[in-house]
Amino acid sequence: RLSAGKAAFARDDAPPGLGAGAALEDIVAAVKPSALIGAASVPGAFDAGVLEAMGRNHERPIVFALSNPLSKAECTAREAFDRTDGRVVFASGTKYPQVELPNGRSWNPSQANNALVFPGLGLGAVGASATKVTEEMLLAAAEAVAVRVLRGALGGEGRRTRGRAGWQDRRRPTPEPPRSLRARG
Repeated sequence: RLSAGKAAFARDDAPPGLGAGAALEDIVAAVKPSALIGAASVPGAFDAGVLEAMGRNHERPIVFALSNPLSKAECTAREAFDRTDGRVVFASGTKYPQVELPNGRSWNPSQANNALVFPGLGLGAVGASATKVTEEMLLAAAEAVAVRVLRGALGGEGRRTRGRAGWQDRRRPTPEPPRSLRARG
């Protein structure tokens, strides 16, 4: 029996041959999810077959190996990169070391960890003598972190992509911050 939170995402239209105990690789091949989110601390759960199936199914497969510490992660950044020909949108729960690319450049895997927002949120709540943390406060904290990432980490550099001529940079302008965080004039 699934909890209400899990039931909202459950499917009852499993392809023939897929049922209880089916291998994750077979599920990914049949269902073709656009994203995998690992949060169960099962090292190696996103193995070569799973990652390659994601790469076959999508131009930019999303793989979030969020379990901590790194020894519990579902896959490494290097594995996700190699098994999807560098097309993966990857994030981990812990900081991974830089990955050296085939063209001699390097890639810094992204970290997506909710712990990044909590210290500031806690300090703000204490400083404001708040008696509870509201949804609006959480949203404001998340947007504040997002603005730092957009301006700082991306800095207009864009992303590295692989084309016919090999690895290259695709430049794009730095996105505008969310409307709620723009300076009020």
